[in-house]
Amino acid sequence: MKKEKPVFLSQLSPSSVMSGETAQLTVRVAGFPKPIVQWFHNGRAIKSSSVYRLIEEKEEYTLVITRVTSEYEGEYSCTATNRFGQMTCSTYLEVKKSDVSQAERWVEKMFQTRGGEVSFQYRAQGDPVPDVKWYRGAFQIQPSRNCIILTHPDGSGLISIKSVKQGDSGLYTCKATNQFGEATCSAELVVFREQEQVTVKIDSLEINIGGHAKFECETEDAPNVTFKWYKSSVEIRHSEKYRILSRPTSSSLEVVKPVKADSGEYTCKASNQHGTDSCTATLIVTGKIQLTMLCFYSLCLHVC
Repeated sequence: MKKEKPVFLSQLSPSSVMSGETAQLTVRVAGFPKPIVQWFHNGRAIKSSSVYRLIEEKEEYTLVITRVTSEYEGEYSCTATNRFGQMTCSTYLEVKKSDVSQAERWVEKMFQTRGGEVSFQYRAQGDPVPDVKWYRGAFQIQPSRNCIILTHPDGSGLISIKSVKQGDSGLYTCKATNQFGEATCSAELVVFREQEQVTVKIDSLEINIGGHAKFECETEDAPNVTFKWYKSSVEIRHSEKYRILSRPTSSSLEVVKPVKADSGEYTCKASNQHGTDSCTATLIVTGKIQLTMLCFYSLCLHVC
């Protein structure tokens, strides 16, 4: 094979990238013997690291720069060398500053029992790295024995509150700020008593055919409750036969024009993120038919 000094089949061109994004520079190099390729940033040799990745595939050489910040802006050069010569190509990488951006969203609500522990986590990106402050309502939160605030170099952090009280309920906001802007993210904390978990009770009924059959299921002020009704383990859906009305803390089931076949066990199941409770009652429809009698009276007038 013919011996030849290195030559660039494709060269670098100027490029720009937003702060926090990934930059990629690629060249194609030929030569025999195979050239040794090295990358430089502002004249300093680049080595593989958590930020820089050096990729080689046949004649193609790529430099990948992950999570670029302003310190990685500048001149990048690639040098290809073998014993017959050396070639270099260069380019300039521009890093554009970005506003603060929120990388992770929170749940809108978090429920916790009194005396428990709750944590809110965040990850904020920006260049420069944003300053983060925490608020409950309009008041800034300061670290204390029961309130730990952590901030990490990668832009992540958390607030952890131990032994929460009902007074800790409220809207919690994380505000990330740098000179180019700000971003906020909020979530509501609801602290409740242990007995606010789901408990339900319904009563059995005995009626005549065609009578009024309605079950009422209530909870003790438990939050965020979902109700379901069953007859003999089969879920009941709202229909012409069954009328279901659910409210925040209660639900009712009405059996329309009940007949003997509607007799059986009816179950109300109530659940939220803290637990599930159910209660079963019996409906007995007897063979007696409920009659409504309409009486008509006639008045005869005799004219003498």
